[in-house]
Formats: sequence, C-alpha cells, structure tokens
Amino acid sequence: MEPNLPTGSLIFVDTNAAYDELALKDVIVYKNEAKDFTIVHRVINITEEGIETKGDANKTSDGISTTEGNLIGRVICFIPRLGSAIMFLRKPECLIIIIVCILSTLLSLVVPRKEKEAVIEAEI
Repeated sequence: MEPNLPTGSLIFVDTNAAYDELALKDVIVYKNEAKDFTIVHRVINITEEGIETKGDANKTSDGISTTEGNLIGRVICFIPRLGSAIMFLRKPECLIIIIVCILSTLLSLVVPRKEKEAVIEAEI
C-alpha cells in the first residue's frame, strides 16, 4: 500500500465494519484463502459478485477478491513504522538484549550504593 500506507505500519482495523457499508477508496483487510495470508488493499469497485481491490502501488487490480466471507475489516488508522518496531521486539534475540539492559541497569544502581556504604563505614 506504499506510499499512502508505508510498509511496517501498525494498522488499526474495525473488525465490526459492515460489508454492505464499505465504500470506494476504503482500505480493507481480507483473507486470501487460496494462499492463506492477509492482504491490505484499497476498494476500487463494488459489484454484486464482490469487492474489487488493488494495492496503491500495484498497476493491476486483484480482481473480485473480497466477499463477505473473507472480509476481516476496514482500516481506520495507522502509525507508520511502529509495526516494524513491534515485530522486532517480538524476536527472541531482542528479548535477550532487553533483559541484559535491564539487568545491567539494576546492577549499576546496586553496585555504586554498596561502594558508597563501604566508604561511609570506613570514615566512621
């Protein structure tokens, strides 16, 4: 959906959006059952057979790709790049980095305190 909806955006989807209320230019999310993945594309035509969609950067339409049965919802807003950050944070190696940072911060708060207490005791 580049450039209007940048890759890696966090999207918010109204999953209660009524199929009958979708309009031209709405951005919708639907399940591609043949390939078993989710697609986010713009409505370019509505017929009795279904909804025709197309990605903003695509030259050709997806054809009649959406019916009431495979519609997930309508995109209501998005935050650019936040989705990529969230996906990065879900990786196991990122969790290890976060734990190491937290532990080192906690350690840095504890160690100087003990050294300071030792200096105070030595002065007494």
